[in-house]
Amino acid sequence: MTIDTKIRHVTKSGANLFRELGFAPDEAERFQAESTQKIKDTKALKADSAGPHRARAAQIPP
Repeated sequence: MTIDTKIRHVTKSGANLFRELGFAPDEAERFQAESTQKIKDTKALKADSAGPHRARAAQIPP
């Protein structure tokens, strides 16, 4: 048995993936905005949580 791994389409950077998947334009825009906000929130959370660890690591003597 073989698994089909051919790439048939690549979404361009900045394109609305939800629109390409066939969602209605207004719904696609809403999903895109929500997705973008979740990504920003996750990146901010990771940056905030990494800060104390870096500071603590800098205080540990070699």
